[in-house]
Amino acid sequence: MSRHNRRNPIAYFVTRFHETIARYNLIQPKDHIIIGVSGGPDSTCLAVVLHDCIEKWDLTLHLAHLNYGTRGHESESDELFVRKLAQDLNLDVSIKRATPDDLANPEQESFQVRARTVRYRFFERVAQQRGADKIATGHTADDQAETVLLWALRGTGLTGLGGIPVRRCQRIIRPLITLTRTDVLACLDAKHLTFQTDSTNEDPAYLRNRVRHDLIPVLQTYNPRIRQTLSHLAEIVSEDEKVLSTLTRQIFKDILVPSQDTQESQSCHISRSRFLDLPRALQRRCIRRVVAFIKGDTRRLTFAHIEAAIAYITAFSRPSAAYECAGITVSHHCHDVIAMTKSSERLQLPLWEAQHLSVPAEIKLHAIGCRIRTWRESSFLDDAPASRSGLPAYDPMIAHFDEDTFGLPLTVRPWQDGDVFCPSGMGGKRKKLQDYFVDTKVPKRMRRQIPLIVAPEGILWISGYRQDDRFRRRSTTRHACIAQLMQ
Repeated sequence: MSRHNRRNPIAYFVTRFHETIARYNLIQPKDHIIIGVSGGPDSTCLAVVLHDCIEKWDLTLHLAHLNYGTRGHESESDELFVRKLAQDLNLDVSIKRATPDDLANPEQESFQVRARTVRYRFFERVAQQRGADKIATGHTADDQAETVLLWALRGTGLTGLGGIPVRRCQRIIRPLITLTRTDVLACLDAKHLTFQTDSTNEDPAYLRNRVRHDLIPVLQTYNPRIRQTLSHLAEIVSEDEKVLSTLTRQIFKDILVPSQDTQESQSCHISRSRFLDLPRALQRRCIRRVVAFIKGDTRRLTFAHIEAAIAYITAFSRPSAAYECAGITVSHHCHDVIAMTKSSERLQLPLWEAQHLSVPAEIKLHAIGCRIRTWRESSFLDDAPASRSGLPAYDPMIAHFDEDTFGLPLTVRPWQDGDVFCPSGMGGKRKKLQDYFVDTKVPKRMRRQIPLIVAPEGILWISGYRQDDRFRRRSTTRHACIAQLMQ
């Protein structure tokens, strides 16, 4: 603060206040604003300064105060103070006394989290009842700095480092976010205004208080302007986050696979190949977006969860044991499709019917999100990478058959009880398909999502897994045909 501003703290405060409002377009003429007032210095100062703007912007103001009743005489004193403030400013006020039911904690949240939820619900209700456009809260640069440090200590991504948004949901605004608590106190002192003091703000049992009273003073020895520095960091990161969020939404649409499930809000299907093509940073963001899409929030989702989910998707190109990720089950739906479902509500996968398959041809299996294409050797020779044996290199999504070893018609169908085949590489030995699925660790719920190509003589190919040894292409094959499994 310059010498001039130290001599005139009100002028400095008001100038910064108006700069913030203009920069973030927080308030428009004729706005009806609900001001959340606890009685503390920040919200009291906000109410007074906004009151000074009533005529300039033709504002309608209304105070709102929530009495938690948890601090005995202090809580009652806060309520009386807010009533008196409203009277002095000639403003209407809405006051609610929290009940035990309001603060009940079925989800085992901290009291601070629960209190915040109750407080904002009250503000929203008052705004709705009064037909208000905005809800203003008194968060300052100090609150911003503390929040950034709290998120950093807990472990966070860009969203947490972005701190408290200057504007949230278009309705909630923080006009004091660029001003420090020192600025607030200097302004109140210059205006000869009093405020309430919350004794719990000194209680070291709360992590925020320890950050405020212990950690920040230490950091100030390295950077005297640490509060402003952290606030600037939050602003930069918040803007970067907006850009990345927009990019993530676009990419998420690209990797999303349309689902035939009837309860789409409880599940999400993504393309494994497209997901793996993304940079690691965007993979993490897409996992978070999937979880938020299914659950409505990302609570309980940790960095370790996200990394494990990515490792699961990366490691397996075929169904295997599912991975549980913060209330979400990650599993292979079929081939190139990854399914994510709410763990408590595992969905039934769609049933599908057999289809006729010609050579050459292409059929679409809409229910399980894949296609099968067939062609004969002459259209494949130029593109096929060769192995040392002279045969095309192995690709689990492509099968090569000796067309002289089976007859027509071909059928694509799901697994049926009693199916057997002779797995390639086992010397012609027969094996129950159910036993093969058990050995390969294909979950029961996914076994009927694997298309089988079947001739009158038997199963030619468990698509994406294993061919039948009797019908596979050999070096002596004269008439070869190829089948490819595609998304």
